[in-house]
Amino acid sequence: MSARFFSGRESWVFRAGNVDQLCGFHADLVAHALRPNEHLQYLLYSPIREADGGPFGIAGGSGSHALAVTDDRLIVSCDPHRPGSSPTVRSIPFSHLFEIELGEALTLGWLVLRFASEDRVASETIFFQSSGMELFRTAVRLVRRTAAPGGRVDSQAAEWERLLAPSPPYLRNQLAPVLLEDERAQGVVHSPERWSVSGRSTRCVSPHGVYAVTDCGILLTESEPPPRPGTLVFAVRVVSIPRQMIRAARIITRESPGPRVATVLVQSEAHGIRHQTQVTMDERGADEFVRTIAS
Repeated sequence: MSARFFSGRESWVFRAGNVDQLCGFHADLVAHALRPNEHLQYLLYSPIREADGGPFGIAGGSGSHALAVTDDRLIVSCDPHRPGSSPTVRSIPFSHLFEIELGEALTLGWLVLRFASEDRVASETIFFQSSGMELFRTAVRLVRRTAAPGGRVDSQAAEWERLLAPSPPYLRNQLAPVLLEDERAQGVVHSPERWSVSGRSTRCVSPHGVYAVTDCGILLTESEPPPRPGTLVFAVRVVSIPRQMIRAARIITRESPGPRVATVLVQSEAHGIRHQTQVTMDERGADEFVRTIAS
């Protein structure tokens, strides 16, 4: 296997028309991972974005990546570009995928895939230049489409515009682009920032968030908790959980006195492997959110 016209330092994320257009080792890695006659819906290449980690406690290393979307799985190749580290390729069937996280903070973008692998929950993280965000959003929509009910043709854009209007623009601008045109809302919760005050110390116990339950699953959109009230928010993420993976949702803690917030635990399962996602929000919104998931 030989690298071609490749440094890993290309200027931007780009969509490839076929595997031969991928840089470096990625062309051979993806080509060998594809099954004979497997339909390739979407393919992109992402050069190195230096990062050892990201907001929300995201862990991961730097490297160049290719991301392929087929009819039933994702293929992710990675070249760490470090001595002693070899390029890798991984196949993630949609039926194993617990959730997709997509976020950005200034020039940093990230995609995190959490999925069932053998007997554990595994993850793949891609850090990328945020100028490539729209290309990654397209990939996320294609994956989310696999969980959508069939037979729908009517656009829900106007309804979503109305439902998301109460949220800050930085949340709407992350959530709206990953929605499917015909995706139907079953409930939307808007949660304001909540702060705990102890003496001279203040702590954000719940960031701004908008939490949607749809006929395709759950969408959790939130900012990173700011350090002080009135501080500008730079990091925002949206987490998509497919409906077919969700097993239960319940409130596990309520914080009082002080700000009325609650932590919701969403439980997912795939092939006997369980995964849990926690989110903290306004208490009344948490009750509504859990009821909507259960209905």
